[in-house]
Amino acid sequence: MLSKIILIVLFILSLINKNKSLTGAAFIIFIISLIDNGKSADFIEKHFMNLGMTFLMIWMLAPLIKQTSIETIDLNQLLNARSIISIIAGILAVLVASKGVTFLKLNSDTMPGILIGSIIGVTFLGGVPVGPLIASGIVCGVLKLINYIFELK
Repeated sequence: MLSKIILIVLFILSLINKNKSLTGAAFIIFIISLIDNGKSADFIEKHFMNLGMTFLMIWMLAPLIKQTSIETIDLNQLLNARSIISIIAGILAVLVASKGVTFLKLNSDTMPGILIGSIIGVTFLGGVPVGPLIASGIVCGVLKLINYIFELK
């Protein structure tokens, strides 16, 4: 019963904060919890992370189909400082995420804390629970740091 109350509270908070992703997820899980005996939860836990990653990769690759041809990509753009930092940040983000997945598999007792932190971050702080966007945040931070350092000199 407590889990249903938590889902209702999450649903209401996400509606107030206009977080469509969390609103939809809380609603769907709440409905499943009313009509299911747990088999759906096992299926969701087993398959939805990979499914979510697949959709995320589709979203990330979608700009490639907007190009009229591969020749229109300017390779010089990949050689500037911003692009190199972006590539490094992307590599670091996926490495950290892979370590996180392995860690969670071996330390499932940390999952409630991670979930609570993620929910607080998404619901109250406007966060987005998406790993590859961490790379963009890292790039932003590194670029701000570089600009700050070089503006001081």
